[in-house]
Amino acid sequence: MGKPFVLIDLDRPRQLRFSTNALVLLEELLGKATPEIAAGLQTGSWGFRELRAMLYAGLVGEDRQLTVNAVGELMDLKPLDYLVSKIGEAFDVAFPNEDTEKNVEAVTPGTGASSSESPPPAE
Repeated sequence: MGKPFVLIDLDRPRQLRFSTNALVLLEELLGKATPEIAAGLQTGSWGFRELRAMLYAGLVGEDRQLTVNAVGELMDLKPLDYLVSKIGEAFDVAFPNEDTEKNVEAVTPGTGASSSESPPPAE
């Protein structure tokens, strides 16, 4: 079973998931390690390039037809704070800790059901 995902409402509801492959892609796109990317998200030191790359990497696993430019167009559909919040939630469920396990509701893959239980181990 894969890592949990967060539903994000863009042009339609989509699954935002930071799987291992998504994180490798994100590191390749930005030339940064995942901890550095996550720290920038937490401190607010990100640019639109980083946000677009994070959304693209987190969405392309569900929709392989997406392009980086198409994700940029999807970003224009929603307020910036919504996008940042959803990316943050997706990072939280990809890297759970005691706080996120208690506070973040993630959708467990394959069930479509919302769950506050601990996510399955990474593949």
